[in-house]
Amino acid sequence: MRFVHSSTTHVFLLLLQVGTFKLLSQAPGYCCCEAFTGSSAVVSSTRRSPPSLMYSESENDRCIHQLSTQRQTQNINRSCVGGGALFSSFYGKFEDFENNDDDDEEEDDEEDEYEELDQRSIADFKSKMSNIFDSEQEGSATTTSVDDLINFARSQQGDKEGEQDWAMPAEIPLQPGTVLVANPRQFCETSKEAKEGGNLNLFRMAMGGGGDGSSSQSLNPSLLAKFGLTRPPPKSLGPDRQADLLPVVVIVEVDERSGVNGVLLNRRTGYLLGDLEQPPPENSEGDPSKMPPILEKFCIQPLWFGGVDNISTGLDMLHLCPTVKDACQITEDGMFWGGDPAQAQDAMEDPSLDRIYSGFDFKFFVQSTIWSTKALRKELDDQVWFPAKVSKNVLFKSRDRMGTKKAKPLWTEIMELMGGRYLEVKNTFYAEGENYSEQDDDM
Repeated sequence: MRFVHSSTTHVFLLLLQVGTFKLLSQAPGYCCCEAFTGSSAVVSSTRRSPPSLMYSESENDRCIHQLSTQRQTQNINRSCVGGGALFSSFYGKFEDFENNDDDDEEEDDEEDEYEELDQRSIADFKSKMSNIFDSEQEGSATTTSVDDLINFARSQQGDKEGEQDWAMPAEIPLQPGTVLVANPRQFCETSKEAKEGGNLNLFRMAMGGGGDGSSSQSLNPSLLAKFGLTRPPPKSLGPDRQADLLPVVVIVEVDERSGVNGVLLNRRTGYLLGDLEQPPPENSEGDPSKMPPILEKFCIQPLWFGGVDNISTGLDMLHLCPTVKDACQITEDGMFWGGDPAQAQDAMEDPSLDRIYSGFDFKFFVQSTIWSTKALRKELDDQVWFPAKVSKNVLFKSRDRMGTKKAKPLWTEIMELMGGRYLEVKNTFYAEGENYSEQDDDM
């Protein structure tokens, strides 16, 4: 049997739901506490709020307290997963099938059974996909490799009617739905030439500033810590990996008194919703029943790290489904914030919807990122962020690695789509990273 890269875990777990596919590796995928291997981690998953960048601890605490109180008053505290305890029990125990020298006939028979089960599961999944998307392809045909299965699933949902990839600068930054795209000059380390006014000048000139390097400033550790970074992403990672670590935040709530609430869009916790401890539903007598978990339809969805600030003890939800109750529409093209994840499972099957919705139309977050309105305005004035309006199709696009093909980082795609000076910043950023790699190879 053939196994795939950890980035295709969600496809395997979908098979697990459909046909009891046997997993041999936990492979949690990109984790916010393990940014890369081979050197010290640059991403921290700590829940302790670091000192804020532009304002005092007391002001930050006040914003968090006011937002938390406001949520409780509006009864939108979505604590629906039994306290939110996390533990890695989803995958159960693992068995080693790599020992080819094992002469135990019973174990060899078990291997054959699992291989047959895998083939049946893949064929069954392909058949179900054909039915869902009205495919004319023959659903009973056996898919002989996981790559074929992945390509099939992608081809069926690749074209969404009337949807396009687009991004543009935001004219009004401080409003729900605005995406804050990190300025790499504020987050990434610079080479020796950049510190002397080289590549840093290119960033400054691309954004319409001067090129003398006289106003160079060192990176602020508090800014990095606010987004879970313990140090600047090093150039040795390469530009794509660096871009993966540049914060991209969507604003979901704005209040002049209580502050601005947003969630990071490109930090995974390493957990799936199926990893959450979910108490089984109670029957009519109040006893635990044998019914499926509360969030059964979302079990294979990643749990995202929204930030270091904690104003909710439950899950927060960004989604595309208009029939979810108590959700607020935050973009004109139909992106929503809020609602009850349990109710959302029924809402996405509402017959009035214009298309079939799935768990991949939802993103679930723990914690968030909080600013006072004054602090965020100052960061915008200092060009810490490039505020943008981005299509929902771009924000919800799968960015898992598909075999040897690397997915384009969210930061990179947004900067390219905005074009103009933003594309220049992106090109300069990538050129600097590639030049660093070439110099490193020559040493």
